[in-house]
Amino acid sequence: MRLILFGVAGSVGAGVLRECLRDPEVQAVLAVGRSSCGLAHAKLTELVRPDLFALEPIGGYDACLFCGEEDLALSVARTATVPRFCYTGGQDSGDALLALDLDVYVFRPGYVHPARGVRSRTWYRMVYVAAAPVQPLIRRLFPARVTTEEALGRAMIRVAAYGWDTRVLDARAVNAAADLVP
Repeated sequence: MRLILFGVAGSVGAGVLRECLRDPEVQAVLAVGRSSCGLAHAKLTELVRPDLFALEPIGGYDACLFCGEEDLALSVARTATVPRFCYTGGQDSGDALLALDLDVYVFRPGYVHPARGVRSRTWYRMVYVAAAPVQPLIRRLFPARVTTEEALGRAMIRVAAYGWDTRVLDARAVNAAADLVP
């Protein structure tokens, strides 16, 4: 599977990229952003553009995974040349994307705990540090509201490859999709 990925500069997008690079079903990743992600990997190609709203359509990929601004996601999705578009956003985000004539899945994961050393560059990092010792308990108590970046990345890859029975996935659905064996 060949994937386009937006948002690798953020902690969620960086976590999704890490899972894409680890997944044997993913053959290639095109990371699109305003700056380089700073990684080198055999599967990874970067497309750096200062104005992401002025992108030409990108062909030759199986799906787009989008972790970032909803207005930019909508702009990219309107010119998408991929058969499937997966967007991760906040609780009430993605409705305009769902209205497009495109196979769109919206991930509304709630609290996403960083995994494997990914660090947020925002004030959220203090919340993540404070919550780390109790994160497994929080995930068990609130399964429809809590996941990890690792699970979100695996879920986005699985849904990009195989689809899902609903077009909107909360944390419970994200965790279920992440646990599927390809």
